[in-house]
Amino acid sequence: ILGTCEDVTLFQTAIHALRDRESRTKRLLSGVKDAAILILCEDGYIQFCNDAVQSVLGFTEAELVGQHVSLLSPRPELISGQLLNTLAQADSKFHHEEITRRIRKCGNGFWASVLTTSLTAELPYSKNYCMVIRDVSHYKREEKELHEWKKRFEQLSENVKEAFWIYDVRAAS
Repeated sequence: ILGTCEDVTLFQTAIHALRDRESRTKRLLSGVKDAAILILCEDGYIQFCNDAVQSVLGFTEAELVGQHVSLLSPRPELISGQLLNTLAQADSKFHHEEITRRIRKCGNGFWASVLTTSLTAELPYSKNYCMVIRDVSHYKREEKELHEWKKRFEQLSENVKEAFWIYDVRAAS
């Protein structure tokens, strides 16, 4: 009879530390309430998402995990390959940020700020991406409204024959 004995204390300590780090990371990401945070595998499939996906995208975590991130992209973006371009740019620059359209579970589109970060891994582990999606529709509406007011003011100033000036009451106080 031959027996071997190996001390696995160091191995068990390392596993416990990794599980603790993973738990803390998930709690941290779940604490973010104004942005949907997705962790994608190299092929674009969602591996993790925080609780905010419900309020930002209308999906539950169970509905998104295992799905391809293209589920959130409008059809023209899919046809053009913009999503693959985004991941490639995140690889080359470590992150890529854009204002683009995204789709909620109900099918409604919205303007989103999307930050995609490449999470490089050492070989032989696969690479991952972190995608942070914030709804910026209200900013886009305000931007459009401001542009319309500017256009009206320019038309008014071109058509008025008399001299006029602008006085900012707030600046005078």
